Amino acid sequence: MINSFDSTIVALSTATGGALCVVRLSGSHALEIVNKHFGNSLEDRLASFGIFRNEQGEPLDEVVCTFFKAPRSFTGEDLVEISCHGSAFIASEIVRLCVLSGARVATAGEFSKRAFLNGKMDLSQTEAVADMIASSSLESARMALNQMRGGYSAELSGLRGKLLNIKSLLELELDFGDEDVEFASREDLVRLLGELRDRCSSLAESFSVGNAIKSGVAVAIVGRPNVGKSTLLNALVGEQRAIVSSVAGTTRDYIEERVVINGIEFRFVDTAGIRATEDEIEAIGVERSLERMRRSKIVLQLVDSDDYDRVEITEGQELLVVMNKSDLVDNKELALNSVRTTSVTSTFSLVSVSSTLATTSVSSAKDGNGIDICISAKYGICIDELRERLVDLSGLGFISLTQDVVVSNERHWELLSKVVDSAESAIESIELGESGDLVSFRISSALEYLGEITGEFTTDEILGTIFSTFCIGK
Repeated sequence: MINSFDSTIVALSTATGGALCVVRLSGSHALEIVNKHFGNSLEDRLASFGIFRNEQGEPLDEVVCTFFKAPRSFTGEDLVEISCHGSAFIASEIVRLCVLSGARVATAGEFSKRAFLNGKMDLSQTEAVADMIASSSLESARMALNQMRGGYSAELSGLRGKLLNIKSLLELELDFGDEDVEFASREDLVRLLGELRDRCSSLAESFSVGNAIKSGVAVAIVGRPNVGKSTLLNALVGEQRAIVSSVAGTTRDYIEERVVINGIEFRFVDTAGIRATEDEIEAIGVERSLERMRRSKIVLQLVDSDDYDRVEITEGQELLVVMNKSDLVDNKELALNSVRTTSVTSTFSLVSVSSTLATTSVSSAKDGNGIDICISAKYGICIDELRERLVDLSGLGFISLTQDVVVSNERHWELLSKVVDSAESAIESIELGESGDLVSFRISSALEYLGEITGEFTTDEILGTIFSTFCIGK
């Protein structure tokens, strides 16, 4: 059913400066407002070409207007889209004229909010709209599209259906409490709750993958000063992004660049060379670089010989040891074609830095083993092979985003984790022989958490927080 809104909203929905802009209106007076300035009559779902005029009736621009009659529109209300030329002045004038004729400027995300309130999509789908707009790689766009099309919502709907079935059986037992009737065996309830817990746990665990696809896989390029880290960053990015110099310590702070490889976005961080230094500014840069190293999914350690100390990584990280400057090695055939792998042990702290001392926890790799790939960043030798290794280490190459449900929203991850806890508590209550009232209460909590994801249970505060992150006009 269409919700009633008192106002008609207007906003620019595209960036200015290109060939065209789109101004969008939504609300019960959208058609009336546009008709005051656009001479041609508008028919539902048909584009119409004509002149948009100012308050004096003077021509402002040649535009194309498209009318979408409620409820068959994005917002579920009467909606008009005005395609004008890409001038910032013209677009702002059209918005101003629509406001003079009775509309008001939309708030951030208000079009999507109205779509949600009018039942055109659930809350998780509207959040996917924002993810689609912000997507910067093929995989992140696919993930957002799958969520927009309802794949994720269908999964959650199935889980809620199972929970409601369990709760209804318990409620029936409570209604016939005096007769000591059992409508479902406790073993069956435990099994169903276990399946629900395991599936929600699996969805919550997929957040690490979904967040990496959405935000990019962080790769820290680390190594001693002057080993070629900035040259490698430039080679991966394909432009001279970082300053390259033969002087050690040129990079005083980290530099981050985003690159899409095989549809997956990587966030490469060129760090300051790790070494003991008495230079206060360089020491601060080393500390910051080490912090970025700790937070990275992949640590790419760049070396320029087989005589090096391998940095230690923490649990959940991947280490890729890359020998650079292979063009300077005597045995070029060996340097360019030999790929030797080594097992990496996850350990403790990485580095403690002060202005005068840098002490690194390392394991010895001075026998020449442990080099994963040999490259020449300066001449682009084996850079494509390095990219392939990075895709493999990302762990994202196997994901089928057209079929798999992947969680990419931190709010959803938190709520799914709460569902897991509630299901586990309900199982414990059943196994301890606690009352059906208590079990039903814990199942109700799980239902509420799932409902918060889709918007079936929500508050104005939650909606305000979510839609405030959207852009104006969407």
